[in-house]
Amino acid sequence: KDVKTYPENSMKSLRTMLESRPYWCISRQRVWGVPIPVFYNRHTLEPLINDDTIRHIVNLFEKHGSDCWWSLSTRDLLPPDTPRDQIDQLVKGDDILDIWFDSGVSWASVFPSSDH
Repeated sequence: KDVKTYPENSMKSLRTMLESRPYWCISRQRVWGVPIPVFYNRHTLEPLINDDTIRHIVNLFEKHGSDCWWSLSTRDLLPPDTPRDQIDQLVKGDDILDIWFDSGVSWASVFPSSDH
């Protein structure tokens, strides 16, 4: 209920779509896009995502753009104080945000000062 839509009359159709959709999935149909910044233990597949990893990745994205997720090594994407033995056990995820969400994120980053 704290969400605003533009145009305002689109809220009803958006709500209907969200409430009636039987499933949501991570998009794996593209090899480019806004990455989900998560790391996985290469053996257990346990995810690693926390305030430290997110802050570090945000800094990298601001400096290099989100494509650095694909070009930098896992070691470079992890915070510098990550223990070496932990780094060797981690791999970066290769999932991206769905195109519809991605489109909204892209628009918001292009027009950050807009009232919309």
